[in-house]
Amino acid sequence: MKHYIKYIVGFCVLPLLFASCLNDDFLEKSPRTSFTPENTLVSYSNFKTYAWGLYNISEFDRYPYGGGDPDPNRVGYGNPDDPNIFVNDWYAGFMVNGNGNGESPWAYQNVTESGFSGNWNYEYIRRVNVMLDHIDRSQMSDKDKAHWRSVGYFFRSLRYFSMMSSFGDIVWEEHEVKSDDTEALYASRTPRDTVASRILKNLQYAETNINPDGDGANTINTKVVKALISRFGLFEGTWRKYHALNDANVYLQASLKASQDLVAAYPTLHDNYNEEFNSLDLSKISGIILYKAYIENMTQNLTRYARTASAKYELSQMAINTYLCSDGTVITKTRPNDVKDTYNQFKNRDRRLYYVVCPPYRIKAGNGLSMTVNNFTPFKVGETIATGTSKVLKVETPSDSIRLVQFIDMINKLTRNGLEEKPLPIANWSDSQVKSMPHFKDYNEGQGFLSSYSGYMNWKLYNRHGSPTVFGVNTEDAPIFRMAEVLVNYAEAAYELGQFNQSVADATINKLRTRAGVSPMNVSQITSDFDPDRDQTVNPVLWEIRRERRIELMADGFAFDDIRRWKVAPFYVNKRQLGMWVDNADYGNKLVIYPEKSAAASANKVGNIAYPVNEPKGWLDHYYLYPLPMDELVKNKNLKQNPGYKSPTS
Repeated sequence: MKHYIKYIVGFCVLPLLFASCLNDDFLEKSPRTSFTPENTLVSYSNFKTYAWGLYNISEFDRYPYGGGDPDPNRVGYGNPDDPNIFVNDWYAGFMVNGNGNGESPWAYQNVTESGFSGNWNYEYIRRVNVMLDHIDRSQMSDKDKAHWRSVGYFFRSLRYFSMMSSFGDIVWEEHEVKSDDTEALYASRTPRDTVASRILKNLQYAETNINPDGDGANTINTKVVKALISRFGLFEGTWRKYHALNDANVYLQASLKASQDLVAAYPTLHDNYNEEFNSLDLSKISGIILYKAYIENMTQNLTRYARTASAKYELSQMAINTYLCSDGTVITKTRPNDVKDTYNQFKNRDRRLYYVVCPPYRIKAGNGLSMTVNNFTPFKVGETIATGTSKVLKVETPSDSIRLVQFIDMINKLTRNGLEEKPLPIANWSDSQVKSMPHFKDYNEGQGFLSSYSGYMNWKLYNRHGSPTVFGVNTEDAPIFRMAEVLVNYAEAAYELGQFNQSVADATINKLRTRAGVSPMNVSQITSDFDPDRDQTVNPVLWEIRRERRIELMADGFAFDDIRRWKVAPFYVNKRQLGMWVDNADYGNKLVIYPEKSAAASANKVGNIAYPVNEPKGWLDHYYLYPLPMDELVKNKNLKQNPGYKSPTS
């Protein structure tokens, strides 16, 4: 085995790929024992059948498949080894990992050459190249050949984009590599300039030549290709701008043009953010360009995972403060005292916050949930609530009682399907209700499930489409390309090209804000003091454009790639992540309060929860690229390690 091929996958699987779709005449002419690309990749239907296997690409694995918990120690979305989309938000500082000590390897300098290299994998590239190499010798028309070449270019570009974003220079293979092709097997890395240029050219060819409607519903078509150009062009253009490479505008222009085309094709945004992530059938949701459909016997895990004690990824205070108030202002500037109030910090905020983080509440008792009745008992006037080890809170007025359950009614009104979708009080996989939120792992009042260290429990993928009792039974579809991402791509690309103005804001960001119940962006009002927590190296208007991206794509797998392409990782990573502001005495003095490093030292103190307990060592500049796998460097001496990482001889 060389630097990219696992030969066992070869053509021995072709009978499996074709078995269910070949017609009788074909089977008579080509026995199963003699399947080869030459006698199977002949007709349009042959290529269509082969291409179904290309949809099995890691970049489409938005949610884990089958049984078992996602592994929190793997690299993250875009890596073949880990489809858990929350990992990248943890790396970027917007999430806390409640697994073990929760220390991000990038913040605490624990990156190893063997632990972050699963993306260097050429097996999939070979599968695509097999198809591409047999198009010209097929019996298809020129138009059909161009279509399947476009499909191949799309998938190969997607894989190469993922690899290049991780490693920079990679090995570009234009054709299938044979086992005796030593020149290709031991090739050097192709410069990033060449790789990026070829990806863009391949995608532009596909944009022009693919069947506009693809091969049916939810397949690769012109709009899907444009969505990838929108994503890729923005990534590569901003990477080049902020990492001092050439031709940034070439890619930004491509992103902007593709985004504009899609906005024209999808003038209406679906009116409910939550339904883009918690629907059983995304074909019914406008603005979903491509999605992964889960059905019975082909299920995903992450929905049930969100309803268990195993869920590890929580949001940080930094993430919560990113969400604007409903009047379009920054909460740390206009309502700084509310940031320190468990309930007030959630009042009059961007609706997307309510869909991503479980809002606070406290009930006297829970009676279990049904699909039609939300059974719980609230605290009444005159009753008392025991908190911590000695304190007692008395419910003295009707307002006190309402305060404790105010978000239960609000959430149940915001979700269109009410109790069938995302109701409060929150309940675990067996419908056992949590009596209070925030609900801390270190002070869980006897309920160990659905708890968090930070106080900000991630429930973006929580829903009640049934009550699964085993892993791997969920059939909520996963969005792959959606218009909301295209809108933030459009806004950012326009800014980087000097074309962002109020008209662009209205066509992009303000569509998202309208859906989220937030006052529209007024570009002229964004001054240097609009956000006191802004990274001062970033223009205030660009900061607000990036804010909208961070909010819309929160917990969606983009954050770490974003801070890498912007080259601003230290601002987000080089800080101890904080949770909710609390009075530790209310929680039995069992929480760690910043800047302390233990619960004992935090006794009777008031402040933000700190997790993990140690200060980070800090981001290293060479972390903007991942390390190449050591075993690949051993097998191919012509591959060179990325600067800053160990090589086999070092």
